[in-house]
Amino acid sequence: MAALFSSSGTAVIVILCFILITQLSAPTADGPAALRRAVRADLQRTLQPLEQRLTDSSTAVEARLAALEDKLALQTSQANDRLRRLDSEVMPLRVKLSEQLDRAHEQNAAVLQQTAELLGKRRLAMATEQLPPSGLAGASLPDPLVYDPFGCPIRVPYVNNTLAPLSNRFLSERAQFLRSEGIKCRVLEPNLPIVHLPHFIEPDLADYIVEQMVPRLKRSRVLEGGQGSKAKTVDGRTSLNGWLHPGTDPRLVDLYTRVSYTTGVHISHMEAIQGLRYQIGQEYRTHSDGGFRQATFYIYLSDVEEGGETMWPYTKGADGQPVKAKPVKGDAAMWFHHNTNGTLMKLAEHHALPVVKGTKWGGTFFLYMKRQAHYVDRMEY
Repeated sequence: MAALFSSSGTAVIVILCFILITQLSAPTADGPAALRRAVRADLQRTLQPLEQRLTDSSTAVEARLAALEDKLALQTSQANDRLRRLDSEVMPLRVKLSEQLDRAHEQNAAVLQQTAELLGKRRLAMATEQLPPSGLAGASLPDPLVYDPFGCPIRVPYVNNTLAPLSNRFLSERAQFLRSEGIKCRVLEPNLPIVHLPHFIEPDLADYIVEQMVPRLKRSRVLEGGQGSKAKTVDGRTSLNGWLHPGTDPRLVDLYTRVSYTTGVHISHMEAIQGLRYQIGQEYRTHSDGGFRQATFYIYLSDVEEGGETMWPYTKGADGQPVKAKPVKGDAAMWFHHNTNGTLMKLAEHHALPVVKGTKWGGTFFLYMKRQAHYVDRMEY
């Protein structure tokens, strides 16, 4: 456009100069007025084509711009169509990939679950593959064997239809064995060998047991007349409790195996762990765990800010005061309930003192004279 105007302007100037020279050299009758009219007429005749050319050029430019805009719009539309086609082609691939990832996650989870179950079953098998002979507590076995989880027999005396391994002498000897194995333990009181095992389980395992116990908790009850009798709530026991079977949970199977190894009592002769929760003011007044149970293995699953100790009111320490065990997360205590003649020991009676501040969690394993098959043989609970 600039070149057009530049060339047109030059032409106009040349033409005007030519007209002026022609008119100035020609004779006129009217003088200057006639000359002006002639110049104006010539200018109009000269400018009209230029104006038309300018109009035509502007129209052509607008048409070209419109064509370019139409072409750009067409190309944009074609690009959008292509993107939509690509998206429609990619979407099934995305869905397929997502489904494959979901299946892979499910397969991995299944593999992990199978691995955990196999591990749990193997550990449980290690604990039960060496079962005592049938009729462990029968009169035909005056000198029965109790097995640890690794199949090592521990020969113990049999007295008056009770297993005397669960007695003071056996517990003292077991404490010596544990110390020889590098397991920390101490006898709190020789008259009633209450074995204390610091750091028996790890804090995270204690937390895991508590977490599993929470949905199982109900108001604690007591049996009116021993095993198989009706249970009822009493004022002297105000805690909540619940039982946690091992199933194939590898962490719980490991816990049961560890308790069996520590006590020297076969896992098949254990009751499922009984979880206990004591809140402020709750307690279990002086009582005996004995009768059809031969021993208690208690694990403290939490620290308690104040109160909540286990006290044996009839067992006096060197200071003449009742022996107490303070709740320390991860610690354990073990004691038996019978004399060597099979009678219950008064010294074994104990009191779960009221919690003053905080919450007390604990887990109790009861050890039996007879095989508790329903706790071991079933893999699902």
